[in-house]
Amino acid sequence: MKCEKSDAKCGKIQCHSAAKKPKGTNAVSIDTTIQTDGIEVKCRGTFVYSTQDGQGDLPDPGLVMTGTKCGEGKVCKDRRCQNTSFTELESCIVRCHGHGVCNSNGNCHCSRGWAPPFCEKPGLGGSVDSGPVQYD
Repeated sequence: MKCEKSDAKCGKIQCHSAAKKPKGTNAVSIDTTIQTDGIEVKCRGTFVYSTQDGQGDLPDPGLVMTGTKCGEGKVCKDRRCQNTSFTELESCIVRCHGHGVCNSNGNCHCSRGWAPPFCEKPGLGGSVDSGPVQYD
């Protein structure tokens, strides 16, 4: 399904990589070539299969995180670029100590090098909801 142009920064992350496969056993890369203004652009995204035990409730690591800035005074939430009040944004920044973003559960998702729950101590990143982020 095509998204609104204003929401384009809040969906699947597209990347350039020489890796054949994303990290993780249940993820595969999907390559697509599109034409825009007469120029061919190769896009690479990910698709995450549900787990083998059938639970399948793992968050898709290829999606932009909730709270990611997508415009002036706007953040991504539910895959859409939405207005946010300065108070909400300021509260989130304070709660996560400037080293993470608030996720859809209202918890901090800490950047690499900072530990949950409030991104104030050194750590691997991630959140209490998703666990530590895995890096190569």
